[in-house]
Amino acid sequence: MKIDKRIAFVLSQKGGVGKSTFSKMTIDVLRRINTEHCDGAYKVMGFDGDPKVGHLKDVYGIKNADGQYDAVLNRRTPEFGVVAFDAFNRKEGLMALDLLDMGPDFAVVDMPAGSPEVIKQLFGDVDSFKKEYRAEGYAISIVIVIDALKTSAQSIKNILEIWGDDVQYVVARNLSKGSAFEFFTSKSLFNDGVSAEDLVLQAQGKIIDLPALNMDAYALLDASGASFSASLVDGTPGYLSNRSYRSMVRRFLDDSEEELKKINWIQT
Repeated sequence: MKIDKRIAFVLSQKGGVGKSTFSKMTIDVLRRINTEHCDGAYKVMGFDGDPKVGHLKDVYGIKNADGQYDAVLNRRTPEFGVVAFDAFNRKEGLMALDLLDMGPDFAVVDMPAGSPEVIKQLFGDVDSFKKEYRAEGYAISIVIVIDALKTSAQSIKNILEIWGDDVQYVVARNLSKGSAFEFFTSKSLFNDGVSAEDLVLQAQGKIIDLPALNMDAYALLDASGASFSASLVDGTPGYLSNRSYRSMVRRFLDDSEEELKKINWIQT
């Protein structure tokens, strides 16, 4: 297998849509593939742009002896942890570009809710920002995680306008929020009779699903702070002793891997 050289910014206008779940899933799946099929040849890095919430760093970040997130260790070996930075802070937010100096092969940047315009605010020019990545040979993906609510679908138009037509757009429908995405496909969402789905397809974007995971199993993972993969390994903190829950997590990871293959992040 091969992992694409790519930077993926995971965005949403509103909170609670599953943005961090998508980011955690992607890191988990790609690191597992890197270990099991690629002999660790790739540096898969995670970046948490909302450390006050910290879903990504709390699960995949390297901890010190006291079990606390260790900022120094994570910046020293980001391919094994998660680098946390405040995307809304004018100084810390520069990490959105400075992460290039860490040399990732694939980077997942979990941006805070309400942040579609933060890159423009930080760097003034989104086009120049994108050119920096392209000069280093990276493809750029803008991932928009949506639920079934109207505001989630409405945010898509704004994000497309900000980032332009020269990136890969990925809309991930969070199936844990339901299976009906009527606002996403509605022709009456905007005044021009074009749906959010139409806009994505016109931009040559991809539409995939973020598989649903049993909420009881997810609640146990959340309480323990365990990663998806760690919950399957006996003897590790957060191990799911219930076989049924472990089976659900395995299926979630397998289904997620198939979704990532659809957008060519994983190549066989």
